Amino acid sequence: MKYLNPKRSIKPQKVIKVLKEHGQEVTYEQAELILDFMYKFGQIAIEQYVVKDEKGDENRTQ
Repeated sequence: MKYLNPKRSIKPQKVIKVLKEHGQEVTYEQAELILDFMYKFGQIAIEQYVVKDEKGDENRTQ
């Protein structure tokens, strides 16, 4: 699997290193999938936050 976004500040090698420090070994391909998931999850969270903000949702946690 090719690393798709060179602008990302966290690289698969960093994921491998951090997880290994916590006793979890992953392959380069698994690290890429983890990063893809985390970035997509982050984008969704930001989009939901912005939509709630545009609607004037006052129940949002500050």
